[in-house]
Amino acid sequence: MFGFFKKGKIKRSKEILKVFFKYGLDFLVDKAEIGFLTKLRGRADKYEKLTQPKRLRLALEELGPTFIKFGQILSTRPDLLPPDFIEELEKLQDKAAFFDSEEAVSIIEQELGKEMDQVFAEFDKEPVAAASLSQVHRAKLHSGEEVAVKVQRPNIQEKIRLDIEILENIAGSLEKRVHKGWVYRPKLMVEEFRRTILKEINFKNEAHNLEKFKENIKNIDYAEVPGVFWDLTSEKVIVMDFVDGVKVSSIVDSQKNKYNKKKIAKRGAKLMLKQIYEDGFFHADPHPANLFVRSPAHIIMLDVGMVGYLDDTTKLEALRLLDAVLSSNPEAAIRSFKRLGAINGEFDSRMLKQDLLEMFNRYVDIPIKRFSFSEMNQDMLNIMSRHNLTLPPNLSLMLKSVSVIESVGRQLDPDFNLAEVARPYVRELLASKYGPEEFFKAGKEFAKDTSELAQHLPKDTIEILHQLKEGKFDINMNIKNLQELDYEIDHASNQLSFSLVVAAIIVGSALIMQQNIGPTIFGYPALGVFGFVVSSMFGLVLVVSILTSSRRM
Repeated sequence: MFGFFKKGKIKRSKEILKVFFKYGLDFLVDKAEIGFLTKLRGRADKYEKLTQPKRLRLALEELGPTFIKFGQILSTRPDLLPPDFIEELEKLQDKAAFFDSEEAVSIIEQELGKEMDQVFAEFDKEPVAAASLSQVHRAKLHSGEEVAVKVQRPNIQEKIRLDIEILENIAGSLEKRVHKGWVYRPKLMVEEFRRTILKEINFKNEAHNLEKFKENIKNIDYAEVPGVFWDLTSEKVIVMDFVDGVKVSSIVDSQKNKYNKKKIAKRGAKLMLKQIYEDGFFHADPHPANLFVRSPAHIIMLDVGMVGYLDDTTKLEALRLLDAVLSSNPEAAIRSFKRLGAINGEFDSRMLKQDLLEMFNRYVDIPIKRFSFSEMNQDMLNIMSRHNLTLPPNLSLMLKSVSVIESVGRQLDPDFNLAEVARPYVRELLASKYGPEEFFKAGKEFAKDTSELAQHLPKDTIEILHQLKEGKFDINMNIKNLQELDYEIDHASNQLSFSLVVAAIIVGSALIMQQNIGPTIFGYPALGVFGFVVSSMFGLVLVVSILTSSRRM
């Protein structure tokens, strides 16, 4: 059962299920399980002609902040949903209404433990922006600094946790019914959402992200991240520098010459490539509403609740993979897939290489203006799905971020091409990875490891010899299919033993027949006849057993 009989769940469950039925998404739920909740009607006729992805988007928008965020996060995971659903969910926008400013004031005072006039010299109760999780007010500190105050929506955490619980129930039921032959896993989608959203609703995490981005771009003169006032920041409130600027989305169609849109597109791409391949810490949702600009081409990063991480090894392999893609080198791509952990079991190397080569050939002769990383990423994910390869979540986020920044660049500049920006960047960065400084760094690491080995090897060797001497040295081996081999040996031994018993009965019965002793049946010794009958039955069982075993093999 869905487990709807918990306090506060029934009403919300009814709302969710009614919306699902309204948009013809009743396939997501088992009607036998939810019949007791409400008399649900069929879908509205006006939605019947819409595609499933569009109906899903409309349903998520109607269900509010949690579901909008759910759709937005899923849209960053092309490995979890088909391309047509991803494309539709990308259209989800935070069009949340402002909430009462008095409630905002109450939350700020409760979180900071001070009256408003103790914290701010001025506080504008008219919000300047709103999203599904929060709204932003402009204020001034007593020190004279202009700040932006981001306040979490009232009771949003409780609502999100309740919605997640209901989503988990629905996903569990759906997966039980459709998991066979369906590569997309509903429970995994909800688990990914839970993991991401619970980080995002703790504003201290976003404050740490702002601080880390600010440090990483401190030497880039065309980019900016607002500073955080930590003494005025909590789980539900962030106070940060107020920065002037406009959303990138608002200048896409602008004809004003004060914005250099070509330069903004290139700088945005370079900034994203640096975050991924140099810093290993990147904005995982860089859509136009989360990027602000100031004339002529200054970029401001905001709303950094969703981020991705790459360790040093993954950064280098991701860079090699990008180089393999740009160079149309399937062998190098397969090596990178292996090192990235995308290939864990057996796979058909020849077919994977062939699929990658065909994909690369489709793009190698395309004019540079028509080259699309987004399309290539989706083609690559399709190939990976076909060969049962799995991409780690942060690499999926990375691919999505690259695709989004390419899309933003093309909205700003129709002639923008990410490959033109990425190719020289990758070559230069790879060259630096094999320069003297990197070799010196690798040499230091090797020397350190060798030193540790030299320190521990004698002691470990003496310990092993001592265990051997005392007869306490154990070797644990894990041989695949050993249990099955053990079964086959045991089964063969039983058959052999059974065969010897049958042979013994036959020989004994033959001797009795020759001696002509004991009572007779039709002139033959009864004991000998009985022996032959029993051995015949046992022999038949043995033949059936042998034939059954050979079929199983």
